[in-house]
Amino acid sequence: MIDLTKSYIHAGRMLTSLMKLEDHVTLQVGDALDLPFDDNSFDAVWTQNSGMNIADKKQLYAGFRRVIRPNGLLVFQEIMSGPN
Repeated sequence: MIDLTKSYIHAGRMLTSLMKLEDHVTLQVGDALDLPFDDNSFDAVWTQNSGMNIADKKQLYAGFRRVIRPNGLLVFQEIMSGPN
């Protein structure tokens, strides 16, 4: 997991530790518009309530496409309203 906010990463690490999932989850400070991962690194990318806060949707989704393996999944949940 990446997040721009150090305090979110800290909270995530505490929760991960409480659930004893440290061996399964990696959390780091990072920028969704400059993903620090190699091409085709993931079977899936999951984003929840974050894309709505990023103005450059084209760059955001291009980055997701870059890091998802062929036939991988993009899973997202965003709050939306209006005709769009």
